[in-house]
Amino acid sequence: MTAGVPLLLVDGHNLLFRACFGTPAQIMSRDPQDKRDLTTQFMFFALLRKGINDELGHWPEVIVVFDGQHGAAHRQNTDPGYKATRPATAQALRPILALPDVKTGLTMHGITWIEIQDAEADDVIATLAAADPAREVLIASTD
Repeated sequence: MTAGVPLLLVDGHNLLFRACFGTPAQIMSRDPQDKRDLTTQFMFFALLRKGINDELGHWPEVIVVFDGQHGAAHRQNTDPGYKATRPATAQALRPILALPDVKTGLTMHGITWIEIQDAEADDVIATLAAADPAREVLIASTD
């Protein structure tokens, strides 16, 4: 982490779902041989860039934090209803299917991302935010 530069912690799955389901029209690839829906991937980066540029005016250090694949397991063991009503239809899984492309894009743009297999993003964000009490930390999430 860089002293003096604000740290922006982004709830990756939160932004991923907003990018996917908060966009009124689909964004399709231009490749006539491989027409694919790129709405989630495109809007993830568009929302991240716009949020930083419009709200902050300059780029802080950014860490995008994703829920681990088994991140909810502990809470589900203590509360079987936790996230039990989430649909598993093809439409509902669109954001998850875009995740590998988003991670690749983050890596290609030099943006740090973290995914701890047995932790939820909220918990990792709280830990990172508390790691340096003197540092300005911003959190992008609606959770």
